[in-house]
Amino acid sequence: MESFAVLLGLIMLVFGVLQIVLFFKLWGMTIDIKKIKNETCKEFSTDDLQWKIRALILLNRKEQAEELIVQYFIEQIYDMGHSGILLTRWKNQCRESLERLGLKLPEQIEKLSTKMDVENLFSIKKLNAKASDLK
Repeated sequence: MESFAVLLGLIMLVFGVLQIVLFFKLWGMTIDIKKIKNETCKEFSTDDLQWKIRALILLNRKEQAEELIVQYFIEQIYDMGHSGILLTRWKNQCRESLERLGLKLPEQIEKLSTKMDVENLFSIKKLNAKASDLK
């Protein structure tokens, strides 16, 4: 009976140590996942975007800065589902950024006010028609 208690105690001790090791391994993996996520999903963080735009302005590349601002606006619409409230906020941010460069908001973006407008602007038929007009 006493040997059974000792054996049970040793088994519990081994499992306890293994659970502690497993806890720290899982903790380490969550940190790795956060690093991977940050590296793969950091295309457009707002701070990075502002620094890129400032760098382009200093290099006197307003056209590239304008493209970056508009591209960020389009990414926001695509990622967030282009609800009306957010659309207005992003349009205002885009307009303010472009006005600082002395540029105007593109007419197609200025006309956007609803989810349907966004869907119409980015519809496949319209994009194909625009592409054929360019040829």
